Amino acid sequence: MILTPIFMVLATQCGRVAGSEATRTELQRIAIASAEPVPIEVRVTRQDAEGATLDQIDADFAAALGSYLAARINENSTQTVEAISSVVGSGDLVFAMVRLESGGELEMLQLATIMDQDLVRVTCARSGAPVLSIETQDCASQIQATFQVDVKNLTQDEDQQLQDPGLDFVAQTQPSVFASHKFPGGFSVDIPENWEILGSRQADDLNVYSEVVTNSIGLPSGQGNNKILVAANALNDAGQTIATVRLSVRAYAELTQSEMRMGMKEERASLRNLMLAQSEQTAKSLRSADGVRYYKVRDADTVGNDQLTCMWSSFEYDIGKGATVSDSWICPLGDRTLKLSTSYNKSAARLYAPIIEHIWRSLRTNG
Repeated sequence: MILTPIFMVLATQCGRVAGSEATRTELQRIAIASAEPVPIEVRVTRQDAEGATLDQIDADFAAALGSYLAARINENSTQTVEAISSVVGSGDLVFAMVRLESGGELEMLQLATIMDQDLVRVTCARSGAPVLSIETQDCASQIQATFQVDVKNLTQDEDQQLQDPGLDFVAQTQPSVFASHKFPGGFSVDIPENWEILGSRQADDLNVYSEVVTNSIGLPSGQGNNKILVAANALNDAGQTIATVRLSVRAYAELTQSEMRMGMKEERASLRNLMLAQSEQTAKSLRSADGVRYYKVRDADTVGNDQLTCMWSSFEYDIGKGATVSDSWICPLGDRTLKLSTSYNKSAARLYAPIIEHIWRSLRTNG
């Protein structure tokens, strides 16, 4: 049974802060009598922007949204899609525009902006030819009805950018806003270039702080064999930390990746129940820490990206600075354990949840 060794791994992880990404509202279908030769599916979603503003819709936002959408589709489909992201505008409105392409077999176009403190998105999708365009009738009509803009204006802005090769936002060679960080042992992860990378001494201090906190609440967790490979913070305009990422490796593991994949395939439901129970014990202990207003479990599961299968835990807490969401992926590798920990202010979830998703999807090991 794979459950026993996984339980042992979970027990040793108790008290190490974990978390989850923001809950996302499912897109609601709008029934349209399509006049196109190949039917188009058009959907609209409106969500609370949770503090996000129009001026936050920029190239970084669009790239993160595209990465998130592509990752979600690639995770649940046999097809592989690529995201092409850009920023377009009309009047006072600015839009993140994402195209998802898969060799002409599947196309999706999404336009997103902030309206009346809501994040509003129009999504158009069609399987097969002809190629989907922002000017395709059903898609254009819904965009105009939702945003009160003429898509020809958006297309004109797009064309003006394409006339200048330096602004060709569909070029596959366009530089990424993420930097790939590679480490000894074959580990690598993508982190936004505009995030602040902490120095090695600051990273060591995080290890010390983690051991002190977990010991203080009765969850001993020695950090002597834990090496922080990279730590980075996203800062707001006031210089305050609004999101974090930490990647560390520990010279010990109870499980191999083969065992993790087998457990995810054959006993995922049992594992999830086990992880939720263990996470609740962690949250219960952390509620007793000084300054903690609340600490709750959001979710837990075994999850995988393109290469790794890991134990993911999900928490939300408030230590007097507002609600924070934290994510933790624990990835046993046989002789080592890789751990990715992230957090972000819940009020900025619409901006940072897709970025965190991209970071997790980029995690690799060649060791």
